[in-house]
Amino acid sequence: MKKNDIKIVKVEPILMKGTRWYKAWNFVRIYTEQGIEGIGEGFSWGGGNIDSPQKIFEEPVDANQPERLKPIADSTSIPIAVGENICTREEAKKVFDTEAIEIIQPELGTNGGILESFKVSAMAEVYNVKVSTHNWCGPIVTLAASHLCAAIPNLLYQEYASTAPEDSWEKEFLEPPIRIENGEIVLSDSPGLGVKINEKLLEDRRL
Repeated sequence: MKKNDIKIVKVEPILMKGTRWYKAWNFVRIYTEQGIEGIGEGFSWGGGNIDSPQKIFEEPVDANQPERLKPIADSTSIPIAVGENICTREEAKKVFDTEAIEIIQPELGTNGGILESFKVSAMAEVYNVKVSTHNWCGPIVTLAASHLCAAIPNLLYQEYASTAPEDSWEKEFLEPPIRIENGEIVLSDSPGLGVKINEKLLEDRRL
């Protein structure tokens, strides 16, 4: 992955270690001084600038406790994002009805896949909520999320695991491998997800 392929960065302070953790904690402190209680799961921002208008406060509380979102949203100007633990449209609606979030983050690997996420995205549009697909389940889910993102009008961005380019099996598992250009995943016009699974690699890695 090249430098120009990164448009927004996510910091997960709970997972950071050593010096990196300390720097992340200082970023968190900047946010919490604006009135947020707790550090949530992570913060994202674009352009390499903490003051970027793209900054996001992700999962300040569990989305299954939607009543706790509104007080946090009212205490900060930072957009609230939730959704990776939401599995149904009914759960999503409860969050939308709080009017506390600006971004929904459907996880295609756990919420029913492309069709269910498409329906949640359509609901989000009614509430003027942007979509940022959560994506931490491997290259197949990455492509499924990419096809969803290409089909919805209220896309903000798609999450992409930063470790994926470092794992050789990620590149070899799909034929052709995922291609990123200027921060965007380039989709194939072939049927389905546009790729084939490397069956030999799958067999070699079988436990």
